[in-house]
Amino acid sequence: MKKLYLLLALISTLVLSSCTTQSYIGNFNKFVDKTDANCHNYSINQWKKNIAKFKDYSITRFYKEKSNLTSTQIKEVLRLDARYIVIVSSQGVIQVKNLIDEVKGTAPEMIGSFIDELLKKSKKK
Repeated sequence: MKKLYLLLALISTLVLSSCTTQSYIGNFNKFVDKTDANCHNYSINQWKKNIAKFKDYSITRFYKEKSNLTSTQIKEVLRLDARYIVIVSSQGVIQVKNLIDEVKGTAPEMIGSFIDELLKKSKKK
């Protein structure tokens, strides 16, 4: 009976971990979509809050979820990072170089993929 409870607890943990990872990527995607749709109307204070939220998704939450992410999910996060940086740079709000430097620190081994995604997004604009 104890083994059954232990197995149930293990399965629950795995399922909840997967949900957390999926919700992280889904929420990050919604955030970038919303930023893209409304960026032309943001005040300086709104941009400050928006950039802080981006750093939370791109750096803090990424570190928290990184061990649970597949390589495909990591590429999706990098795609969202690149897309957001292109949006911010198009608005001339902040020094994008500083933001890129912070994002690069999240996963140095993935920087090539990040730069590739950033270049793809900037060519589309």
